[in-house]
Amino acid sequence: MDHIVVWSYDEEPPVKTSATYGLVLFQKHVSYELQTLIEALSDQHALLASYKDSYIYLFIRMDALQSTPLPLATEAPFAEARYFIWLSRLHPENIEYMQLHSTSRLSKTKASREKALLCKKYIEPSLIQNDDPSISIMIASYNAERFISSCLRSIAEQSVSVEQTVLVDDASTDNTVALVQQTNLPTLTTHQLPVNVGKSKALNQVIPFITSEWVLELDADDWLDPNAIATIKTLINTTSIKEGLLYGNFRHWKQEQKTVTFKKIAKGRAVRNQQDLLRYPFPLGPRLYHTSSLQALGGYPASSFHDGRLFEDVLLLREWLNHYPFHYADFTVYNVRKHDESITKKNHSKWNDFLRYL
Repeated sequence: MDHIVVWSYDEEPPVKTSATYGLVLFQKHVSYELQTLIEALSDQHALLASYKDSYIYLFIRMDALQSTPLPLATEAPFAEARYFIWLSRLHPENIEYMQLHSTSRLSKTKASREKALLCKKYIEPSLIQNDDPSISIMIASYNAERFISSCLRSIAEQSVSVEQTVLVDDASTDNTVALVQQTNLPTLTTHQLPVNVGKSKALNQVIPFITSEWVLELDADDWLDPNAIATIKTLINTTSIKEGLLYGNFRHWKQEQKTVTFKKIAKGRAVRNQQDLLRYPFPLGPRLYHTSSLQALGGYPASSFHDGRLFEDVLLLREWLNHYPFHYADFTVYNVRKHDESITKKNHSKWNDFLRYL
């Protein structure tokens, strides 16, 4: 008789088991018939069952999980995403899909719906036809050991690769650098600073070495949708943007103890002048800079406000408006993780001081 082992998506899968099959539950109350699942799985490696826009369970062959290991929990933005990253590593022909006609006691919160939409992107094929323009990502990290692995994994899982991933570590005192070095990301180059200088000065160290046409700024505690680069390339090609700054919307999450909770989509808006900029509900982003323009400005301007460690992005954007256009597009591929240690949260009250400084 075929044996099955069952576990919840937020639990670690059993390491030592003689079971032939595994059932991962995305919902708490799931009924199933083993023989029906085996017949539906047939010769495939995985069977993903859903009801409308909610995922219910994942039925897998345990030998497939052994041959294609599940990503680490720290590499996924939330627990459910681990299994969709894993599915994305399988050949599409080895995945079967089942649409359920009914289910009981379905958990359908705003957060669960948003997670399901994000998970779906991992297994959707990329439809992009053009590799141009080239895009890189720049990251400044400082004591980011809690989230740096999921940040970098979100780059590795892009449906379309970036040209460079340039990370500058601003003299971290925790395990950040070791985790970065363990990351399997071929496009990654790392620069370590001996002394902490702040985000803007750290990024200025690496901006001259970026060779792509465009560069996206990514914070070390945030992450990208798996189709982020493909979406951005399509936008640039369909709108014929040649220079300047491209930005859109943010998806906000609240970091809880063991997971993240979806809060809102923060819609961007057009910025045409300095007044629009200073009235903008910051931060503005995600920020995709035309690389040669960013290099021509010399990167982030020097600032004496809190030693150049606060609102440095605003200073750069003010200078940018004097030379290059802003382009807003209604797209959402960037995930902002709100947590107690974030610099933005700690220093939000200093905004009025900064306006007086200007």
